[in-house]
Amino acid sequence: GPAPLDAAPYLGTYSCREADVTISQDDDGRVWLDEVPLGVAVEMGDTPVHTEMVGYGEHRMIALHPDRGMHRVYVFLDVEGGHASYLHTGRALVRADD
Repeated sequence: GPAPLDAAPYLGTYSCREADVTISQDDDGRVWLDEVPLGVAVEMGDTPVHTEMVGYGEHRMIALHPDRGMHRVYVFLDVEGGHASYLHTGRALVRADD
């Protein structure tokens, strides 16, 4: 089952040239990831993603439901001062809402 998740350090928007990713939490405590592709990612056909996330160990989340047969893992880095500075998805995204 999913690991316990305190999402507070991870909530916010992270950005790179290819995407903006926002981690949010609803009133029921469920955590959501919204990814909006940018630039070349749009040109290559990427579309926005809205997926529920669950805990997957320390400073990690995993998509609750698979996408193309895989559960994507998201790692939060530099979790100092109460929030993560980076989100790593295979590429590093910097927190955009500091």
